[in-house]
Amino acid sequence: MPPAKSSANFADFHRSAHQPTLVATPWLCYFFQVMWPSAGVGFSLLTLTLVLFPGSHTVPAPDPPCTTRRLPVSFRDAQNLLLQNVSVDDLEAKIHGKPAKIFSLTPDPRPHGLVLIMDASASLGMSQGETPLWTLELSLARHFFEMNRERFPIALLIFNEHGNDVVDFVKGNSVVGEKLSRIAEDRGYIKSHVNGRTALRDAILLGIQLLNHPSSADAVYVLTDGGDNLSRQSPV
Repeated sequence: MPPAKSSANFADFHRSAHQPTLVATPWLCYFFQVMWPSAGVGFSLLTLTLVLFPGSHTVPAPDPPCTTRRLPVSFRDAQNLLLQNVSVDDLEAKIHGKPAKIFSLTPDPRPHGLVLIMDASASLGMSQGETPLWTLELSLARHFFEMNRERFPIALLIFNEHGNDVVDFVKGNSVVGEKLSRIAEDRGYIKSHVNGRTALRDAILLGIQLLNHPSSADAVYVLTDGGDNLSRQSPV
């Protein structure tokens, strides 16, 4: 099924510092790029040149220089699934309600780092006669890793009250994969390691710190069942 049309409203962008000479409606020129994940965690850059042309009585000066903006966005369907194979023809852009031209769609050349954070607090190990949520979380983590291990460097952080297990980028993806496999094979892991309270905000901050120079090209994926009840890090 072809992706649905997407409408983007970019009301926050600033007018070019160099204003043309106008008789009537101003001529607004914008040039920026938008990045979004596709095919799991692939990234692309959307380059848009937004030009609102004035009325017939307007006499603009030579083209003003355009400012550049890069924003992370994601395109999802009604089921919250990532839209893939998006093209310029599938998109619409508006600024202050007026149509704007989308110029091009190109791959993002920047390197990407992924941090996978897993919640190992007590609530994930509770079974109550059913399969513990930890089993599902581990399955999702391993699937995420297998889908992205060949394309991006991945760091792993497992936490409850502290960051108990960290595999940083220096150790490499192979060590992350081995760690997840050992956990899956350890039948006593839930009893011995999945316990304690949830320092979620602290774990997210630690995950961001694993990225040497974090940017919008990077991503932090958190697998958790809910709220924070222990962090020292303030929510604001």
